[in-house]
Amino acid sequence: MATAQDKSWKKFEHHFGFSVELPSQFEEGYLANSGIQWYTIDNDTENFYVTVEFDGKSSKTLKQSFQSFANEPNVSYKVLKDNWFVVSGVEYKTRLYYLKSILKNGNMYTLRICYPTDRKSEIDPLVGRIARSFK
Repeated sequence: MATAQDKSWKKFEHHFGFSVELPSQFEEGYLANSGIQWYTIDNDTENFYVTVEFDGKSSKTLKQSFQSFANEPNVSYKVLKDNWFVVSGVEYKTRLYYLKSILKNGNMYTLRICYPTDRKSEIDPLVGRIARSFK
């Protein structure tokens, strides 16, 4: 597994208008009909994976979207800024998630990073770099 300081990272630039940097083991996976782009290691969607959802010109405001995520049970961190927000916590008791939504050129994009709680110490150092690269 790559470390946060490892130079083996790669940048994915998507035609929907966002980019994200991930450890080099990640590959761009399928694009779901709902507008969700998957990034996985060996097509594993059960363990450590990243998705970016292109919400387009959503009918919800950034604040409304933030509130819908921030009010979920088991949220451990949440912050709302002018053009982005972050919410993280535990889901299904065995998986951690980190969610960052950005408003860019009037479109909303949502990055979701999910991984098992038992891999927290290994993956947590990667989350910050991934999130900062999401533009």
